[in-house]
Amino acid sequence: MATLIIIDLIRRCRDLVAHYTDFGVLPRAALLQDFSRWRISLHLANGTWEFQALLFGIAGACALALMLGYKTHIATVGSWFLLASLHSRNPLILDGGDVLLRLMLFWGIFLPWGACWSVDRALGPPDIKLPERKLSAATFAYVAQIVFVYWFSVLHKTGPEWHEGTAVYYTLQFDQVVTPFGQYLLQFPSLLKLLTHSVVWFERIGPLFLFSPILFGPVRTAAILSFFLLHIGIGICTNVGIFTWAAPFSLLGLLPSWFWDKIPTCLKRTERLRTEIYYDQDCSICLRTARLVERFLLLSKNVVAPAQSNPSIESDMRLHNSWVVIDHQGTKHFRFSALSTLAARSPLIWPLAIVLRTSFSNRVGDWIYEVIANHRGCPINRPSAPPRRSNLKLGISVNLLILFLLGYVFMWNLKTLPNFHFKLSERSSALGELLRIDQIWNMFAPRPPMNDGWYVIGGRLKNGEVVDLFRNGASVSWGKPVSVGNLFQSYRWWKYLLTIWNKGDNNSWLNYSSYLCRAWNADHDLNETVEHLRIIYVLETTLPNYDVAPLQKILLFEHHCGEKQ
Repeated sequence: MATLIIIDLIRRCRDLVAHYTDFGVLPRAALLQDFSRWRISLHLANGTWEFQALLFGIAGACALALMLGYKTHIATVGSWFLLASLHSRNPLILDGGDVLLRLMLFWGIFLPWGACWSVDRALGPPDIKLPERKLSAATFAYVAQIVFVYWFSVLHKTGPEWHEGTAVYYTLQFDQVVTPFGQYLLQFPSLLKLLTHSVVWFERIGPLFLFSPILFGPVRTAAILSFFLLHIGIGICTNVGIFTWAAPFSLLGLLPSWFWDKIPTCLKRTERLRTEIYYDQDCSICLRTARLVERFLLLSKNVVAPAQSNPSIESDMRLHNSWVVIDHQGTKHFRFSALSTLAARSPLIWPLAIVLRTSFSNRVGDWIYEVIANHRGCPINRPSAPPRRSNLKLGISVNLLILFLLGYVFMWNLKTLPNFHFKLSERSSALGELLRIDQIWNMFAPRPPMNDGWYVIGGRLKNGEVVDLFRNGASVSWGKPVSVGNLFQSYRWWKYLLTIWNKGDNNSWLNYSSYLCRAWNADHDLNETVEHLRIIYVLETTLPNYDVAPLQKILLFEHHCGEKQ
């Protein structure tokens, strides 16, 4: 999850000004005209790019801490809050993957994510016996949330295309998101029909295998692998943004202990299981370093002990002023060479050992090690308060709260169904808006998209020239592009335009047009500034049986750049 957050933030940075500042497509004043009073967004406190960049940096730091498992609970809360805040700042560019990532972080607040492979675990009390299985309202809610994604998704698929077997055909005809491989599959109509029915039935019955009473471990693992392949397949055929990875990564948390116990034999080689690490017990930073190395290099089956426990090793430690690593052949390694030896035995980073063992790396590494070893008396090395034991148990009140929230989420999903007459009052909906557990799983539903096409935004410049603002000032052309999807600057831009197309209100088109004027005029001389623009959508309706419909030009909006919003 943390990795996805970091990747997502990096990708969003490209459009930071356009999507999150007052200069962009959705200034704060425009957003607040139709903004839920229950949503909280720190990103609304300031409309400059510098402030947004600061919040992006803080969010990245929280995600990095979550990735390493440092102050895991605080990092999870921080990541969830900042992600929810970011989503509230510009809801026009969100998709199901964003919602799922936000929800997984929310339920993760109640899960012991930092109990095992984490800095918290490495620096915590070593005598804690972790249970092989963890059952609580939080774990149940996490699983149930994932099940909701698939079951409510299939309930939203009410269009005849899903029942007739043509939905995948229409989806792959949608040029804005289809990939070259998806286009290749269009030549196999029988396969497309099979894939359509397979998706529907797998979303119906697949989640049941997560609760198999027979051969629970193997069956659940197989089900998760199948879901993983489903989403990778969708991602290969269509560009659906972060959902391609958010969905399968969320499933990794459901892998049973049976899977983790089936570590490949190659990870249990003798040289990996019989490596010993000795540290100076009088040096607190040495102890912490040894435990961190053991934890993050996946060397948990090795001996980690104070050098003072063995007089011979203690003598070597003081002679070399270094920790001591003994490999499976009994060879002793010191200083930076000890680290490269451990790296070579790690099932995680063993290829890196090739670089670490070069003469240059050894010289630099030994110099850094010597600097650290000669400053053991600095404040960072002073013993700190004993870390608290990781609380793996939730109180009754917390478990009841989680079950209540899960029931609320279930009712929220019910109200989103098109043919289910259930509504939540405005007051009842406030909780979902406040905690940002609002959700709807209607991707490619109730029907797949059939109104394909592309944009042509003709801008008349002050010098009389007419250029296409959608193609960075190229000459206006009405021919179909070779790749419609490549016309969009990023997936977020595609989602933004799809959202305001579906909304169909002039205010959204006005905000977009005003941004185009500002952005173009800020980068061009006075004589080349745009004065007037027309947003035209070239509609290409997808017909059955590979028939081709005539193109239609639809004028969506016309704007004079001097007009005030």
